[in-house]
Amino acid sequence: MKKRIFITFCCVFVVLCSSVAQDTVHTLNKVQVVGRRSDAFESGMKKQIISDENSAKSTSISLSELLLQSSPLLVKSSGAGSTSSISLRGAGASRSQISWEGFPINSLTAGVNDISLVPAQGFNYIAINHGAAATQFGSGSFGGAIELQNRPQWDNRFMAQASAGIGSFETYKTQAGVALGNERVQYNSSFFYNQAANNFTYFDTIAQKECERKNADFYGYGTIHNIHVRPTKKTTLHGSLWYQVKDMNLPAIAGNNSNYAENQVDSSLKAMVHFRSYFNKSVLSVRAAYVYDYLRYTKKVAPQAEKYMTYSVIEANRFLQSAQFRHFTTDELTLDAELQSNYSKAEVLSYYAPKSEYSLAGIVSAQYTKRNFQGAASLRKEYNTQYEIPFIFNIGAQQKMWDNKLLLRANFGSKYRTPTFNDLYWEGWGNPDLKPEHGYSVEGGVVVDWLKTNKNVLSSDVTAFFSSINNMIMWVPVGAVWNPLNIAQAQLRGVELQVNYIRKWTSWEWNNRASCNYNFSIISKINDGDDSQMLNHALYYVPKISLNYSPSLSYKRFETGAMLNMQSARYFVLTQQLAAFVLFDAFAAYTHSWEKINLTSSVLCKNIGNTAYELTRSFPMPGRYWEFNLKFTFNN
Repeated sequence: MKKRIFITFCCVFVVLCSSVAQDTVHTLNKVQVVGRRSDAFESGMKKQIISDENSAKSTSISLSELLLQSSPLLVKSSGAGSTSSISLRGAGASRSQISWEGFPINSLTAGVNDISLVPAQGFNYIAINHGAAATQFGSGSFGGAIELQNRPQWDNRFMAQASAGIGSFETYKTQAGVALGNERVQYNSSFFYNQAANNFTYFDTIAQKECERKNADFYGYGTIHNIHVRPTKKTTLHGSLWYQVKDMNLPAIAGNNSNYAENQVDSSLKAMVHFRSYFNKSVLSVRAAYVYDYLRYTKKVAPQAEKYMTYSVIEANRFLQSAQFRHFTTDELTLDAELQSNYSKAEVLSYYAPKSEYSLAGIVSAQYTKRNFQGAASLRKEYNTQYEIPFIFNIGAQQKMWDNKLLLRANFGSKYRTPTFNDLYWEGWGNPDLKPEHGYSVEGGVVVDWLKTNKNVLSSDVTAFFSSINNMIMWVPVGAVWNPLNIAQAQLRGVELQVNYIRKWTSWEWNNRASCNYNFSIISKINDGDDSQMLNHALYYVPKISLNYSPSLSYKRFETGAMLNMQSARYFVLTQQLAAFVLFDAFAAYTHSWEKINLTSSVLCKNIGNTAYELTRSFPMPGRYWEFNLKFTFNN
């Protein structure tokens, strides 16, 4: 199967290369050539750039909320404000990477990242990289990656904003930010605070009665700072600091009337510096980052109890560095070499002793651009103190045709994922003999601009993908104890469709965005034993069909819109599924302006139909939710 896919991909690549000889001449955007690696060497990959398009609807929005509102991606959550994780292309949260300024920030111990902690308004560039080559992102990108960045805007400006919101279930939100600078220095910062009681009512499907959500309150706060300096025309320096805290009580699962008091505190500190120097035909880039994560979980028999049943603390430190040199050999050919190092250390009581890991990776890449054609190839070799990791490669191509109205793309590459520290070292549960997962991914897509005028814009994007994961790590019962084993092989396959339509009149604009994903991800092989029930069974929490449709209508200072989000049934065990659901949201906003000052008032209603649904088994989601917001902005 792998050989047939590779041969098919090579044929597509040859066809694309042969079309370079067309007469149509088009100059590709040079920013893609001199920009970041994620911009320059991703030929043939699907990448969706999103922003806080819903800023008028909410005072403060988390990354999990933004992704749910902007795409049909799979978000697994245990309730509003609770821990949320993202699964791209059905690969699972530990195989979907979160990247901050080019550095991986998935949990060192658990392998996932709580995206409810990530404030979307703290970044001016958010992208869903569906291809996410392992040569660039390293371990854990079978599904793709979410990229978070702050990019400079070199202009003279001063902007300040503040907003406040109040919502159902005793929800309060505040956010403030400032951005200022000139052609030499740019600074921006964001501050945020959220809290909610989450005391909503729900129907307990296990106890078969109406209940009120208890012990589900939370509060969180944090700040993000960025400074960009351009001391000379050929050098830039970027420094970033991100600190946040979230304190949440954990409610009992549905059907459980326990009065246990469970609490979890997450805090994180991230710091990064990035130096870049430009020469005549080359660029030198040096980056370094420090990531500190802290988690404290406690459990008592009752809130007023003095003694803890459980008191667990997890601390993780990471030091990440990168040195990259890019040379523009000719107008068509760009060569790139990068060295990455990563030292990680975790201190967890259940590990017996502190555990550490060191990796060093070398990456070489090449990009060829001519007329409407672009192709790229990269190779990565990583040395790890724990595992033997083979050479990883990626190759991709894309071709524009028909006066740039049609884009064909294809990409093929190998991938891997190393076990998490919990997989390896958890006392009585971990398995130090685990091997890294490995496999490959292939995708092909067609993008068409059907209409592109001053009044009408219509485009579509269709992508088919296939991934194979070998030595897949799964937690399975071995007697009375669950252990992680390299027990299975899995196949991720599906089709993604996106359609955008914009219609403009004199003062009106009608904007429509629709996305639909078909995903059929299965367990294709069992390495040990013969469990026929698991063979060809769908992966857990992966719906076959997910749909998102977001229409909006604006007239001068007024804007209104809605969102439809649908997911088909999802297995959570071999024989049981979570029910399918359809959610409707709506909002209305009005902006009043006084010269340089804007005041926006908005109202938002989520889950208008008061639908009962679950994203994670036994954790009900809230029903109808109202939110009112005021946002003040000053621009100079």
